[in-house]
Amino acid sequence: MNVITWKTMGIGLSTLHNAKPNPVLIKEIKVMGLSFTSECTKTKPGTFVANTGSYSYEKCAANTFSGESGASVCSDCDKNTQYSSPGATECTDRKPCTDNDYYQTHTPCDEHNQTQEIFKWIEPRICRSDIKGAVGLPPSGKQQTCPPCNPGMSAFNHSTCAFCPSNMFSDGTLPCQSCPPNTAPVYGIDYIRWHQMPPKMDSTCLSLSSYGCSDESGWQLAADHIHSGKGHADDVYLVLDLGLDGMRYEEGYFDGKAEELGVISFWFSMECSGNCALFFVQDDDDGSPIIEEWFGTQEKQLFR
Repeated sequence: MNVITWKTMGIGLSTLHNAKPNPVLIKEIKVMGLSFTSECTKTKPGTFVANTGSYSYEKCAANTFSGESGASVCSDCDKNTQYSSPGATECTDRKPCTDNDYYQTHTPCDEHNQTQEIFKWIEPRICRSDIKGAVGLPPSGKQQTCPPCNPGMSAFNHSTCAFCPSNMFSDGTLPCQSCPPNTAPVYGIDYIRWHQMPPKMDSTCLSLSSYGCSDESGWQLAADHIHSGKGHADDVYLVLDLGLDGMRYEEGYFDGKAEELGVISFWFSMECSGNCALFFVQDDDDGSPIIEEWFGTQEKQLFR
């Protein structure tokens, strides 16, 4: 019954600017005041013993509970009126749904280059829409033509955007075309439309608990921007990863003079009701040095 657990997230972020990430090093553990048990103890509320005769116990699953010690099973909450988090000792009544309990998104572009605006409940859903004063999901929008691809890309099979081949260009609305004679393309990536996750970019949600992320990807697409989603627990790390080749974090040199090889810039804002932070990090062979960091609510701004 005496269990001490250490957990660490493999991100390497630090609140100290330009701090070098280091592995966790535990040099010594000393525990005083314990002795061999003289009697068996029952499992605590919120847990149950899965198998008769077992020495281990498990947490009750979401929307179940156990209110007494030594439970062999967890009881179900009333799914229509109650909910619970994993390891609960009792159920909580669902409150009337508000506009903060759902979010807006779009369906993926189909083979006819059509998309639809839809609304989804934040999961796990902890509200009711069938009682007085509650709001329901707004109706889905009509089928409409998908937005254009991002600059430098063109639609493939009428649904997926892909980068133009070498020596070709596009503003995102037209098929890729060759550069005119005596001209060369200006290579780069410009993400300004967010109806689908663009190439070279991935999103992940990491949590110290098994139920901290309301969805696996964490980030939500919202047409003209991408946001960190809703319904996550306070302990989550939402990672947005952009893979680039050929970038350097130091100036290059040509004929003995410093030369700017590449630029990354992005617009962002932060709306925080509690503690939150945004880290801009470069992941390389030397670790994950922090380029810049922001804390708390931030107005919309450009970082370059």
